[in-house]
Amino acid sequence: MADVLTVFLFIALTAFAGFLGGVFFKKTRFSDFVLLMVIGLLVGPVFNLLGTDSVTFLRGVTPFFASLALVMIIFEGALQLNFYRVLQELPKSTLFTVLIFLITTALVTTVLVFFGWDLLFAILVGCLLGETSSAIVVPLARSIMVSEETQTLLTLETAFNDAITIIATIAVAQIIIAQNVSIQIVSQNILAAFSIAALLGLVFGVLWLKVMRDFPSTREYDYVLTLATVFFLYSATEFLGGNGITSALVFGIVLGNAKDIGGILRMPDVELDSNITLFQKEISLFVTTFFFLYLGIIFDMASMTIGILAVALAITIAIYLARYIGVEVLARVSKKFEVDKRAIRSMMARGLAAAVLATYPLSVGIDNPHVGELMQIVFLVILFTNILNTIGIFDFEIERRKYGFVRQASGKP
Repeated sequence: MADVLTVFLFIALTAFAGFLGGVFFKKTRFSDFVLLMVIGLLVGPVFNLLGTDSVTFLRGVTPFFASLALVMIIFEGALQLNFYRVLQELPKSTLFTVLIFLITTALVTTVLVFFGWDLLFAILVGCLLGETSSAIVVPLARSIMVSEETQTLLTLETAFNDAITIIATIAVAQIIIAQNVSIQIVSQNILAAFSIAALLGLVFGVLWLKVMRDFPSTREYDYVLTLATVFFLYSATEFLGGNGITSALVFGIVLGNAKDIGGILRMPDVELDSNITLFQKEISLFVTTFFFLYLGIIFDMASMTIGILAVALAITIAIYLARYIGVEVLARVSKKFEVDKRAIRSMMARGLAAAVLATYPLSVGIDNPHVGELMQIVFLVILFTNILNTIGIFDFEIERRKYGFVRQASGKP
């Protein structure tokens, strides 16, 4: 009974922490994610309030929680994207995402080789740390004083970035295991995963709009059935070799722009129930809060060393430099991002995908002397990048207020 009471109490505290964290952010403009990670550290490794068995269990189900959180957060962000804005920003978002990922992987690899790591394993770590966290960037992009174009760019970047990170990491891991390098196979896998995901997300989205329009009896259960469809879509896409996160993104964009897409497809009277967006926002808040508490809880402080700390700090600097270079290139290519480039540059926080993928090399049996340190290094990188993300956005907001920028209803300053 005590275990059940502990779980219920933890769920209640998670909900309250999410709400109070949101209030804290609105009042101070200081991100609550770092605070949640610190609380998780106190609950888990510092005071062990949940007990050793509970923490061990949580570490074992990391892939499930991570996938759930990714799907929920990306789907919620997609519901609020403008369809025509997505089409307009898609080419730049794709190029920006690929550029940032490649520079980050190259710089992180260089850092790790400098510390004496094997080249292929260093590339693997560079790939898994190429992710920009949707759990942090998507909510922040909607709450700070940036243009709608910037919001769309950042949301698309996180979705594409998660997909590229996961696919590239798995591909490099398979290369290490097979000891066979094939750029052609890796490229084909990435293109196939995106194509399958985009097609299935579009088809499912259109079909689900028709179901909601033609079967009014489902209205009472629209949100539950929509969520079930998202999970089914994710599973089907992954089963067929696609990227489930990207399919959830496309599905959400179709539903969030039901009227426009219905008009293009000559489907009259198609409109998404506003309650779906409202419920999804609340669920995503809970999932995001739980995730950052969870990261702190599962961290293993006993294995921390000065060497691990030094590597994590060096990687964080490399990630910042990669972001800086990529954003400068973006601002030169498209002048409309010049005014928001400090905000875009600050959005460097690592999170969900990195935490999950840190366990992947060990789970597939990669033999490397540094594989046991990887989870601790990744946690510290997540913590450090979140702190830098928070400081950067805080500074950006102060500057905007200083010069009198006001966020309009359209999302444009």
